[in-house]
Amino acid sequence: MDKCMISSQFRGLSGISSIAEANAHADRAAQEKGENHILRGTSGCIFDDEGRFVIMKTVQRAYRQLVPEQIAPYVSELDSYLEDCMSQCFGESRPDGYIRACTVPGSTGALHHAVCGYTEPGDIVLTTDWHWGSYENLCIHNGRRMEQFHLLNDRGTFDLEDFARKVGQILKYQDSLLILLNSPANNPTGYNLSAKEWTGVVHVLKKTALSGKSVILLCDVAYLDFSGEADECRQFFRCFSDLPPNLLVLAAYTMSKGFTLYGQRAGALICIASTRREADEFVRVCQCMSKCTWGSCNRAPMHVMRALCGSPSLLKDLNRERTENRNMISRRADIFTREAKVSGLDMIPYICGFFITVPTLHAKQICSILEKNNIFLVPLPQGIRIAVCSIPLRQMPGLAGSVKAAANEASTLNFQGA
Repeated sequence: MDKCMISSQFRGLSGISSIAEANAHADRAAQEKGENHILRGTSGCIFDDEGRFVIMKTVQRAYRQLVPEQIAPYVSELDSYLEDCMSQCFGESRPDGYIRACTVPGSTGALHHAVCGYTEPGDIVLTTDWHWGSYENLCIHNGRRMEQFHLLNDRGTFDLEDFARKVGQILKYQDSLLILLNSPANNPTGYNLSAKEWTGVVHVLKKTALSGKSVILLCDVAYLDFSGEADECRQFFRCFSDLPPNLLVLAAYTMSKGFTLYGQRAGALICIASTRREADEFVRVCQCMSKCTWGSCNRAPMHVMRALCGSPSLLKDLNRERTENRNMISRRADIFTREAKVSGLDMIPYICGFFITVPTLHAKQICSILEKNNIFLVPLPQGIRIAVCSIPLRQMPGLAGSVKAAANEASTLNFQGA
């Protein structure tokens, strides 16, 4: 037998996620039957109510005005771009502290730097039980382990008690801990931490930091611009003002969603530090990791950001389009939520964002049944992710009932096979 030459940490891993697999199923069905004859609830991109991929017009116009010199050359850190990223991220709620940023290719790049720069090989990284699957892959690929706490308690609100318990448990064996927290508009659930819940999180972390342990909280805010009114949804950032020593907050900011530039891979990892030394160290280490990992980021979207943020009128147009798209997604989610309640379909409390999740241990079986009716959703280990961002409004009525019927069918089959 030939000897496997792949590094042991990568053996058995696959780059094909359940999302990509479900989307491939939808692609095949669309080729056979036509896109209008299937329901595609697999894509994490916005599609309008005619089923067309959305790239916001304000962004399109700015992109078309770029000249070759703004697209093709290598790019180093662009201070003006990073300032724009921080402004777009924090809005009117910029916290008090030493704030710096580095360019990264979207949220994935930000997560990579957090995992590799702020943990040791073999360390445990903590996140919620409902999370984007790439979190775990990033940890495994870089020789780290992932553990989870419950996102929600029995009352359907943030499980602060389990969070505090898990933080304390891990820090009995580690001197520092990286926590990945995706809110607002959690993927895959659409849950938002409230202001009170954020305050509780920060209280736990401050108490931990004052005990001498180091804590790094990464806030994945990929869906920030689709989580509510622009100023209101950013107010939680104020919780991170005046941090104590040993507590560092990072924000993973991306242009993928708020600018609908998914494939252009541009964003920033932003730090909120308690000391100038810590903030400067963040920049130095991130720049080094970037050069050793991807070298240079994509220059074009940075100039798009500059053009839009440098023009009050264009920024106003961009925010108007964001609001229109957010409202479009909300209308779809309202239909599903209302019909789920009528049909008795259980779902994770949805507040905002691209996705709704139905909890179930039979996700693959239910999705297979739905695919026979040309309905394509994403099976997850604990449930089914429904991308309301990509399903036209006309296809939303009846979807919750279809999922409920498929769940009942799967339950009957499992009972008969027992």
